[in-house]
Amino acid sequence: MEILLYCGIGTISKLIRWQTRSKWSHAAMLLDDGSVIEAWVGGVKKSPSISTLHNPGTRVDVFDFKLSDKEKCLSYLYSKVGARYDYRSIFRFLSRSSKNDPEESLFCSELIFNASLAGGLRLLDRIPARMVSPALIGLSPHLKYLRTMVTK
Repeated sequence: MEILLYCGIGTISKLIRWQTRSKWSHAAMLLDDGSVIEAWVGGVKKSPSISTLHNPGTRVDVFDFKLSDKEKCLSYLYSKVGARYDYRSIFRFLSRSSKNDPEESLFCSELIFNASLAGGLRLLDRIPARMVSPALIGLSPHLKYLRTMVTK
């Protein structure tokens, strides 16, 4: 299992990258079988590949990380498939307002942060999941860069 950080090229992705001052606009989890679990338009989904939901030519940085309980992380991810996408949180990054429904809906980096936490690894100290952007996930000292892939 690896963490994916997408360098999105669509309009919304570019706005997220601009607002967070980062090259990353999206976070997802790459499973051992090559499929991906991610919070994306329409909700949390399991996709067959890194390319399924994304524009062709999108760069994706792949990171390794160490969990104390991989099964709990996977269980959390699978339990969230079908959960609503938290569209309002995209606007919260602009307005800096707080979130009231901690787990009823999720955005991408919140899903990844909570999944790794379920697996025994807190990616970042002193920050709640609702405030974690893909940029902050990328700053975690627990991630080790592996490679860059490109969507087809």
